[in-house]
Amino acid sequence: MGTFAKNMKAERLARNLSQENLARLSGVSQQAISMIEAEKRSPTEETMAMIAEGLGCTVGYLITEHRQIKSQPEEMNASELTLLRDYRSLSSQGREYIRQQMAMALKVYPGESVLAADVAE
Repeated sequence: MGTFAKNMKAERLARNLSQENLARLSGVSQQAISMIEAEKRSPTEETMAMIAEGLGCTVGYLITEHRQIKSQPEEMNASELTLLRDYRSLSSQGREYIRQQMAMALKVYPGESVLAADVAE
């Protein structure tokens, strides 16, 4: 089994996720996850990134076996979790549309960035 497929499956199982659960978390279809794990399909870079995001690790870990867990936000409320789940369920075109809309909204309705506030302290 190739490194990506092996590490993806191992990480999925370590987190007690079914292929269907990973599909919901990553926005990649269950069929694609199954085919990648069976090495019947090679994932694109975008698909690898989506799967890594769903697993909470980096693409680097999945392709090299060097464990690098991504830091998670401190806490997300229910509304934020719903937005994230909905975003992950979109196609790549839908995600791009949302990114464009978000960029426009940030120009029209600027707010204090949590990250900028953290850096300023």
